[in-house]
Amino acid sequence: MDFKTYAVLPAAGTGERMGLQTPKQYCMVHGRPLITYMLRTLDSIEWISGIVLAVSRDRLAFMKEIIDKYQYTKVQLVEGAASRHRTIKKCLESIPATALPDVVILHDAVRPFANENVLSKVSQAAYEHGACGAIQPLVSTVISPTQDGFLSHCLVRSNYTASHTPQAFRLTVMTTAYSKATEQDLDHGTECLELALKYTGTRAKLIQDDGDIWKVTYKRDLYAADGLAKEIHTRVAIFQTNSSDINQALEEKLCKKGLQVVAVCSKVCDIPESANSVVLCTNAFTEEVVSTVENIASILQARCQYGGSLVMVVSNGNSSAEREVSEKSREFCQSLSQRVRSSGLCINVVIATEENSNPDSLRNDVAAMVTDLIFNQNAIFSGQVFQLPS
Repeated sequence: MDFKTYAVLPAAGTGERMGLQTPKQYCMVHGRPLITYMLRTLDSIEWISGIVLAVSRDRLAFMKEIIDKYQYTKVQLVEGAASRHRTIKKCLESIPATALPDVVILHDAVRPFANENVLSKVSQAAYEHGACGAIQPLVSTVISPTQDGFLSHCLVRSNYTASHTPQAFRLTVMTTAYSKATEQDLDHGTECLELALKYTGTRAKLIQDDGDIWKVTYKRDLYAADGLAKEIHTRVAIFQTNSSDINQALEEKLCKKGLQVVAVCSKVCDIPESANSVVLCTNAFTEEVVSTVENIASILQARCQYGGSLVMVVSNGNSSAEREVSEKSREFCQSLSQRVRSSGLCINVVIATEENSNPDSLRNDVAAMVTDLIFNQNAIFSGQVFQLPS
């Protein structure tokens, strides 16, 4: 970007439509508060100079802890106001005079999956046209009811679209619009594109985006967000200490679940930095394998601020060795799980006994179990050993 950009996140709302005591932006999704997903994205984008985050007074201390925990370096925390527009206005006024940007991105903290591509699009268009907003087609027909609850008329759906965030504006457009806005606007309005048009004559460029910019509004949306977060953020490396027949079945199961396999490797140094989950496949539970697992766990623990998984798959040729391997692996798994618990890393062992088993069926069962453990990353199951066939 050849211009300076800031981001503003108004997150002081109470989330009444969610029907929960906890405002939706603080609800846990895939092991961490929903609000952290968008903060992570914005904080990691090089061309965004700063982020002003507005929260309610009773959440200031909590958000300070979150910012420190996840080491966000660009976030400036402010107390929100009584309405959306007043909160945004306060955020704009909080940007340091020495750091005034050309463009300001406005985004809802509860639209957690907007990516750099759409943020770049709206910023570039705002710099050129003064204002820009992301839109998506209406999925339902809009009707107007009478005061007594009967149909008045319907809108032609193809003539309208749904306004979403992210939106972006030239800073001068926003500050001018807010300086002219009425008390009615500030207390009851919600659409910044309309303010820009009404008070500065700026006709916003509208960009249709098919990405994941939907808003978490109702309780059911949390379940959808949880599943999508797992798909987007889970990146798996398959580590093999020897040739294994399970790799192909495992890759297929992981991909079918929507998880990314970023590498298949046999050296610790070849595990990509992007990997936050590792499946280690081995035919023996040796000291060398244990050392490798501990090394991988240390790497993941340092790397995975938002949790991850390490699953060890031990394939036995016969049931006579099963008891010894089971006892050793259970003790090791529980011990390692306790050591890394604070990082959110889940540790599991899956023991596959090949004797008297259908090889294809066993491979598929093991791959399915490993995939579910990685997808769910449930701390309740961390430290447990699973045996197949059961």
